[in-house]
Amino acid sequence: MQVSKFSKWAVTGMVAAGLLGTFTAAMSPASAQGYGRYNPDRPGMQRREPNSSWSEIDKTPNFDSHSRSGYYIWREGNTVYIVSNARNRGGDTTFSGEAIVQGGSVSNVSGYRTEGGDRFRQEGDNRVTFRFTTDNGLDGVKFNVNGGRRIVLRLQSGNYGENRVFLGQDKIQTRQDPIIIAK
Repeated sequence: MQVSKFSKWAVTGMVAAGLLGTFTAAMSPASAQGYGRYNPDRPGMQRREPNSSWSEIDKTPNFDSHSRSGYYIWREGNTVYIVSNARNRGGDTTFSGEAIVQGGSVSNVSGYRTEGGDRFRQEGDNRVTFRFTTDNGLDGVKFNVNGGRRIVLRLQSGNYGENRVFLGQDKIQTRQDPIIIAK
């Protein structure tokens, strides 16, 4: 089968146009913000659906410091827990992030098995930030959620670069960033 020069140029042009479109979309302001900067209420940002619901994070998971490393997130009533586990990482692992309650507020922010270098705090009415140094143990924060329509979680685990997150009693695993939990 012979292919004409015109056909070759047409195919080459279509491929180039597709690559240019992909590059342009990747460099747009919305995508340049990256998932870590996602704000569902900001005009012009791509809307993302929640990847979990309030009922899916219900009840404490069965885990301890020997369970898989990563974040464990659950709730008991209106209290949300964000707990890190750095099982067998061969040294300290830094876990950090924030939780933002959209359309509501947070209160009663406190630590969960924290030690000297671990930090957490409430920032404004609806935001909690944290930074834990975890070495073969559990560190976390808990807080009450008052009202709201969703919780947006941005989580990092700096020393080994992989964000494993386990949600609720069933330990539903996700690596999505941000994690959006609809109430």
